[in-house]
Amino acid sequence: MWVDDRIGVFGMESSEGADDTMARSNDTIAAWFVGAWLVSAIGAAALFLVGTWRAYSTIGPEEGVVAEVGIGFPFGLSWDFSASNADLSLLVAAAAGALGALTYAARGLAFHISEDDFGSEWTAWYVIQPILGATLGAITTAAVSAGFITGGLESGEIRPAGVLVLGFVAGMFVKQVTEKFKELVSVFFGRPQSKTDQIQARIAAVRSMEHVGDITPEAANDKVADLMKRI
Repeated sequence: MWVDDRIGVFGMESSEGADDTMARSNDTIAAWFVGAWLVSAIGAAALFLVGTWRAYSTIGPEEGVVAEVGIGFPFGLSWDFSASNADLSLLVAAAAGALGALTYAARGLAFHISEDDFGSEWTAWYVIQPILGATLGAITTAAVSAGFITGGLESGEIRPAGVLVLGFVAGMFVKQVTEKFKELVSVFFGRPQSKTDQIQARIAAVRSMEHVGDITPEAANDKVADLMKRI
């Protein structure tokens, strides 16, 4: 009979060694599953994006225009439907958002495989990424179009290429976009505790009114100047 650190009596593996081997086996299987999922999801998102983008870029920004959308998939499968300009804008943003999130997830998977530290407990995180990316891509585009989030654009002023890029970025940087929406929630629905926070929230509200044209820039500047004196 003999015993060492990894092998038990008569060459039988110790329970700790067996558990470690099983854990690494599960991690390997999970990594292969996640890799296959990402490749499949990226392909599906890319095909959906190409199909919706062709229709969206063709009909232009005119409201009320309806286009025929055709999306081709492998094995002769296809999905044909009609959608308005507004609907296509959200669909393109959602598809781009999913693709952005999947790109970020694929980068993370490649990194952890190269470091040999991928854990099967992260499988659900990778699976849910395209859903989060698509949701944030569409919502962010709608928020920018409505003027809730500005980047030097007038309300509703987003070109087709801008919708695609905005959706992709929102999906790729889910954490940062979520933090931005938290700021919006605190402005519109939060209860600032300090006087300074209250005044800053009122200034943000004034600027939002100015952005959508409810008050003139001169009136907005006067209100902001008056509020700044109270800080």
